[in-house]
Amino acid sequence: MFFNVIIHGKIFLNNEMKVFWIFLIFLCGAIINAEKSIPYMGQTSELIAVVVLFRHGDRAPLQSWPNDKYFEEKYWPNGLTQLTQKGIRRAHSLGQWFRKRYDAFLSEIYTSKEIYVWSTDLDRTLMTAQAVLNGLYPPKNFQVWNKRIPWQPIPVHTSQRHKDDIVLDKRNCPKFRKLLKEAKKTFYPKLEQQYREIVQIIREYSGWPTVTLDQVEQFRNQLYVFENYNESFIPNWSKKIYPHPHLHYIANIPLQVPTSTTALARLKIGPFFHKLFCHFENFTCMSPLSKVGPKFLMLSCHDSCLISAMDAMKIFDFRNIGFSDTLIWELKKSKQGHFFTNILYKHQDYNKKLEELKLNECDFNCDYKSFKNIMNDVIIHIDDWEKECYQDITFKNFTTT
Repeated sequence: MFFNVIIHGKIFLNNEMKVFWIFLIFLCGAIINAEKSIPYMGQTSELIAVVVLFRHGDRAPLQSWPNDKYFEEKYWPNGLTQLTQKGIRRAHSLGQWFRKRYDAFLSEIYTSKEIYVWSTDLDRTLMTAQAVLNGLYPPKNFQVWNKRIPWQPIPVHTSQRHKDDIVLDKRNCPKFRKLLKEAKKTFYPKLEQQYREIVQIIREYSGWPTVTLDQVEQFRNQLYVFENYNESFIPNWSKKIYPHPHLHYIANIPLQVPTSTTALARLKIGPFFHKLFCHFENFTCMSPLSKVGPKFLMLSCHDSCLISAMDAMKIFDFRNIGFSDTLIWELKKSKQGHFFTNILYKHQDYNKKLEELKLNECDFNCDYKSFKNIMNDVIIHIDDWEKECYQDITFKNFTTT
């Protein structure tokens, strides 16, 4: 029994009650800190390997509508298409978040044996990767080479875009282009008619003579850039439709249609999933004599990468992908030797809780083999991708871009 004594308005706790409150405070602290870090070795499982795929930080505009008066270099000190200072800070904060979450998993001292970093061959993604790495691995001890510069060089790997075997946007694939063209013919007219009020407003004020869903995506993207850089740049007329769930939805259609069927998803994102599973199988298939590669694979990419990956797993909900939003796959091993995966989504908004994503056919703690079986029709090696791209295609209808 718990008995308390009240003397002169003060409560005196007996020993049992003190123990109870100490336990309760400890439990609350454990719950609060659960979001902050993940143990390398938990009570029931061990973290084995991680893949993270994130969008670059805030950037200047890539393109805009004809009547946009702020689509000029003078408004963007780092240049159009380039990472902004806010984007650099956001990327650096993401690296610090990785350090906090994986502090027990990754050494404080950078070593190439633990982590491999890859980026698309664009300034904004390469710079984002560097800023993330600075947040994750600030130089310590012998790695400090200049006390006035709290930074150290860490390799970020890339490929020319027309040779990239992970993000295939600039690689020629006639079959993919043919299937995508057919899919757009199926989806675009119906949705443009269904949301014609939004399309009409954009056409009326933007200066575009015609507006398709591709222009709607450009329009939404530009307003999102303004929102995160200088809200005064957002034109008053656009506030009729931005921000609005319907605008976000139809603006994401051009980014989702390229993975809207299994055949499209296979050609759009299949080689990425091949890389992901090869990375994990370095650990699930290893023998005592095996030499495994780095356990942390980091990829700096674009909003389209996250959408394609989520849609290929059939879990994309047409959310707006924020700057530095991150998709995470964690491979874990139970005490019984069973491998399973967790898929997580980290929002750019640090006030939002880390989101657990669940596949339709699997629990959150998804058996690794089950996860791979679910994705089996999408996974494809880049050599097989090359062959498949030219199957059943009339070559005269396609030219390399």
